Amino acid sequence: MAEWAKLKDEFLPRHFGYLDKILNDSGFLFLGGAKPNAADVTFFAVFGVYDHAGMGADEVLMKFPKLKGCYEATKTLGKLAEFKREGHFFISDPNHSMF
Repeated sequence: MAEWAKLKDEFLPRHFGYLDKILNDSGFLFLGGAKPNAADVTFFAVFGVYDHAGMGADEVLMKFPKLKGCYEATKTLGKLAEFKREGHFFISDPNHSMF
């Protein structure tokens, strides 16, 4: 459990903060500039893994308004908003015997 806390309290704020700064400095909505690109979809996908794991990534994202806006705008692309993260594609419980 300590590793999950470290991820939420140290890793994500540092990395989300870096991405938020990029957006602030660029003045664009997307990491890719004026138009979304693979960087934006990659963030959407990676954030989804953290969110699906239930480790509090959504709470961290709320602290970074530019990045949150980028995430929400990326969700409107194509059918991303319909993407469901149902079921377990991996075991995220650190107490599971797999770990």
